[in-house]
Amino acid sequence: MAKAINAGALKEAIDRGRGVQLVSISLVEMDAHRRGVKSSSLPEKGECKVESQAKLHGQRLIVAIKISLDVRYNQKDESPAIHVRAAFVLEYSSSGVRMPADVMGQFARTTAHLNVWPFWRELVQSTTTRMGLPAVPVPLLNFGQFESKAPPAKIRPSRRKAGRRR
Repeated sequence: MAKAINAGALKEAIDRGRGVQLVSISLVEMDAHRRGVKSSSLPEKGECKVESQAKLHGQRLIVAIKISLDVRYNQKDESPAIHVRAAFVLEYSSSGVRMPADVMGQFARTTAHLNVWPFWRELVQSTTTRMGLPAVPVPLLNFGQFESKAPPAKIRPSRRKAGRRR
């Protein structure tokens, strides 16, 4: 579930973020498995969870983001049919920008999430295809998700067969 963001802190994070440049995004850990996937039907109930931490080291802002996707046939299933988990480290240069801890946290939950999300989506889709499944599409991340307490969009696996392109 997305955390609600204080509008004043968000504005401050954006203002201060103007002096911050993305230097690198690295995948530092990844784990995936499939269990009990039925060939006749794919699971459709998916949930993404995201955690982030930010630390300032001199002129560098380091953000660690852990993301997991569990796709189940139904909510009662204890273990997911498809599981993908990854940890990314994003490095930003912050020349002359000073960020209080709360603003740094807002930056990590907004800008860093938006920066890493395309990499996460591609990782999930390519990994599930390599697992012999149709690509599991991860929805686009909308900035509005950070401002509400609405649950994230549902994951709907593609009905295309693995390895076939349109």
